[in-house]
Amino acid sequence: RNTIDGFYDNTGGLSLATLAGGSVSAVVEHNLITNNRYGMNIQGNVNATIRHNRIIDNNLEENPMNGGSGISFYSGAEAIVAHNTITGNLWGISIPTSASPNLGQLGADTVNIGHNYIYDNGNGGAVYNLYNNTAGEIYAQNNYWGTTSLEEAAEGIVDVADNASLGQVFYEPIYVLSNANQLAQFAVTIDGFSYAAEIDHEANEVHLELPEGTNLTALAPHFETSLYAHVYVNGQIQESGITMHDFTESVAYTVIAEDSTSAEYIVYISTEVGLNVFNVTQRSVYPNPTSRTLKVSGELPESIVVLDMAGRIILSQMLNNEGTIDVSALKSGVYFLQMQFDNTTIHVERFIKTE
Repeated sequence: RNTIDGFYDNTGGLSLATLAGGSVSAVVEHNLITNNRYGMNIQGNVNATIRHNRIIDNNLEENPMNGGSGISFYSGAEAIVAHNTITGNLWGISIPTSASPNLGQLGADTVNIGHNYIYDNGNGGAVYNLYNNTAGEIYAQNNYWGTTSLEEAAEGIVDVADNASLGQVFYEPIYVLSNANQLAQFAVTIDGFSYAAEIDHEANEVHLELPEGTNLTALAPHFETSLYAHVYVNGQIQESGITMHDFTESVAYTVIAEDSTSAEYIVYISTEVGLNVFNVTQRSVYPNPTSRTLKVSGELPESIVVLDMAGRIILSQMLNNEGTIDVSALKSGVYFLQMQFDNTTIHVERFIKTE
């Protein structure tokens, strides 16, 4: 998670190149690349995966013939490009010489989901979101081009339709932005114990009670939203489990969908007298590690959920009469079994799931 913000007019953001020979295999993800002469240069014997980056406003080059691409591919470079935002550059994605990036290829065996936002790139009064200057075919399916119109999308794509010597760009279907903006889960993890909030989607309110004595001034909640939605507080993007807030007063979380529609959720967190989280030797789960089932010894809980390491609820299941729960469908890893015995007593056990 890097920010590459230009300081000198003649420097680019990031370059993967084999100018001195050899080969490069790389994953470039979760970066902000902005205000540079160009965003990324991928050149030579390079095989890259480029995903979840924001490549924005790399337009410092005064002569567009000398640079200004969000991403440029040269000299045989190959790449899978997915889930990126590429906007405000002199060229969105350019392929000046022989290279074969895959920007999205759907089918029975989908090669690349695409899902890039490539829009509002251009220079000289023209839109250049994708420029295929090679004779090869380029797949760029399931991307958003700033429009849902095929005709308008084509105006920003240069290929055989503009010059018979160029290869075709396959850009249908166009991705349609989602309007889903729901806050799906909200929880706080304290000392390995996860507390899930109640979310009222009609009132857009989130209520969570934590044990008495919990410090509410610096909590980093874990949350999940509708697919591809983002969360902001006071205009600042939030990262689940990382961004901290003072919850001694309510906090407004704004969930913004892909199509920019939004919903505001007011989060109320308080402490409850008598709410306990504890471990006792008389109550345990076994076998641990396990590949199939867990058995709870001692008093059986009223409810039981399985949480991952981020505090997300991934399984909710009733115990059978023998006090066992089936966890065979879980992937290998470390999990928490959270058991509620009454309104004030929660017991948590960590367990390991094996294949």
